[in-house]
Amino acid sequence: MKKTIWIIIFIATAAASYYFVKSSNFDTKTKSFSGLFNSIKTKKNKYDEVTNENPKIGILYDSLYDNELKRIKSNWYGGYKNDAYIRFEKLPTLIKQIETYAKYGSGSDDKFNNLELRITYNNGEVADNIYTGNRVMTAMYDPDLLLKLEFENGKVSKSYSNGAELNVSPKDIFKDLLIIVDAVRIYDQRKNPSDYLKPPKTTDDIKKEWDDINPKTIPKK
Repeated sequence: MKKTIWIIIFIATAAASYYFVKSSNFDTKTKSFSGLFNSIKTKKNKYDEVTNENPKIGILYDSLYDNELKRIKSNWYGGYKNDAYIRFEKLPTLIKQIETYAKYGSGSDDKFNNLELRITYNNGEVADNIYTGNRVMTAMYDPDLLLKLEFENGKVSKSYSNGAELNVSPKDIFKDLLIIVDAVRIYDQRKNPSDYLKPPKTTDDIKKEWDDINPKTIPKK
């Protein structure tokens, strides 16, 4: 008798879950337990609508990207090859669009409501859920800036926002734009490490460093 009751409960639960997923407006990604959980946690509001066209944002982004290119050319990153700038300089010509978004929506106060990046390349490849190391906390504080940047010939051709930049001075969104520049660079570096990083030291290289040490050649930190 107890076994029969548990079977009935299981069938009813499964049927209810199937009906809920089937009748909801979930895409194929959300038709899973993790996707269903994320959908329940998601709380979007007007600040998730990235429809406000603002060409000035594109001007600022291109300028900050060029500044980062200069830093790489000057060997700012010690672990980079001398010609690492070549890949970074080419990178914007490969990109069609960059979008930033709140993982669970701008209305969510979840502590894991990360600011994430989506890159669409000219060849059709899409890189999504790129972690930026930042959170969206619009639900608790002032609205965070979300952006969509479209590219042509390596420069921003159109730039859209959720309007949050209109509440602050232009210089106050530099940090938001630099987050994108850094995330794009780091993601591409992980995909193409040999284009950026110096080759690892060999055993012979390390041995030579030890052999070369004398009172006049103490290595710097």
